[in-house]
Amino acid sequence: MLTATRRLHLVAVLFIRAICLPTASSRYLRTNKCVSANGGNPAAALGSPQNDAKIREELVEGSSCTFYEQLAAVDANAAADNSTSPQDITICTCELDNGSTFVLELPSNSPSCDELMKKKTFKRQPLGVDNSRGRPSDLFQHGKHGCSLAGNAIGSRTFLVVKIVAKDPNKGGAPTSISQTEAQLSDRVFGTSGDLVNLKTQYEACSQGVYTVTPATMGNPKIDKYYIQNGVVTVEVDTNVTQGRLANSNAAINKLKQMFNLGSQSPQNILANHFLFCMPPGTTTDGGSTKLMNIATATTGGWQTWFLGHWCTYPSAQMHEIGHNHFLGRAAEGTAPYGDTAGAVGTSIGQHDSPKFCFNAAQRYDLGWYHPSGLVEVTSPPTGVLDVNIIGFVQPFASGTTLIKIVNPLYTGTAYTKNIYLHLNAQKGPNAGTQEAGNKVTVVDKGESSAQGAGTNLIGKLDASTAPVQVAGFFSKNCVLTISVTRIQITTSTSIATVRVQNVCV
Repeated sequence: MLTATRRLHLVAVLFIRAICLPTASSRYLRTNKCVSANGGNPAAALGSPQNDAKIREELVEGSSCTFYEQLAAVDANAAADNSTSPQDITICTCELDNGSTFVLELPSNSPSCDELMKKKTFKRQPLGVDNSRGRPSDLFQHGKHGCSLAGNAIGSRTFLVVKIVAKDPNKGGAPTSISQTEAQLSDRVFGTSGDLVNLKTQYEACSQGVYTVTPATMGNPKIDKYYIQNGVVTVEVDTNVTQGRLANSNAAINKLKQMFNLGSQSPQNILANHFLFCMPPGTTTDGGSTKLMNIATATTGGWQTWFLGHWCTYPSAQMHEIGHNHFLGRAAEGTAPYGDTAGAVGTSIGQHDSPKFCFNAAQRYDLGWYHPSGLVEVTSPPTGVLDVNIIGFVQPFASGTTLIKIVNPLYTGTAYTKNIYLHLNAQKGPNAGTQEAGNKVTVVDKGESSAQGAGTNLIGKLDASTAPVQVAGFFSKNCVLTISVTRIQITTSTSIATVRVQNVCV
């Protein structure tokens, strides 16, 4: 059966202890059936602190759930690595008729989200702030910054670049930081002075405007001692670069709380939805190691990203790490974990103003960057030959099919293969600098649970002259799914390909 489906552009809730699969929908809340990493009751996934940390790491890396449910929440005030213990609370979310997204934060012994939904209490809950905790309580909206719970990347997000000035013990404790000024950093990330390729230009162009990047602002430079202009702030900390990445960024967070009188509140959603920490050269990994931190890293499904030195200014690294904030996993090719360089979640490139590229087909699906009418979903074996015409995804989303998803009915998280996604990787516009498979149909598979991970794997780069992609045991154990391209036509104004899908059984 061939169907075109409308995907609801909902804000995903970061979940730690369960993987959620859609079972039903409501006008106000989309509910889920939750299963643990081992396929049983969610509680069965919990165990010793070591095992629980491992499960959390797998589920955060594998998170692509875009539905609403009762879930464990991560404390935004806690340390920012993936091993942070979750708070003993649950959260529910709902979307009102006007499109506003709300979150209900509850003690763990509260009624389930389903029960609250049935009682229709969401709309009537008051707005409020529990000052003793310094965090929004009950039903609240995230104010001018919108809801930043990671997931589908739809709507406006605010971003803050934090230039950290730390001490360098190798230079007698002298302050050290990246060399760029605040104005230069703002230009490199937001294009405020005319920079042509950066986080803002690429995310907005690749999403065709459904996602907007807004530089954070706070205070008035004429009257306030501390303020934020054009999305950048400089923070001087008392820590030194050899104390590690988290020691320095956590010190910067505490300093921001002092600067802007936040008390115990997390700066997330008050100052910005996403934070880019520009770490000083020489910043080490954590735990007393002398090894330098990675060139860039992020919390998957979180709000923090870290960049070593000048990597803060490179657009591919910016796109890559913010992608992880939106639950995107690694973009692999074969055994190379970041080998898919057709898009931004492959290997980052240390260049200014390039490359101009976007994301692969599975990641576009997870981000919600397509038009509902432009998605073709193949959910059962085609009878004979199925030909689908697709256009390059850089063309207007509503002008034709830009995305194909082939759903594996046998998929259980471990059996056979994963779901498959295709698009035409047209080498033009915001994707003109794609690093491989330009003007070809790229085929990626993706696990939908922690059992196989949320990362993608590039398994095909097709044009009319290449051999088809063959996947054994897809629709049934004794069948082979065959994907080929019978034609590609690329002109200055259009890009189109015909994708052929067959299911051959023996």
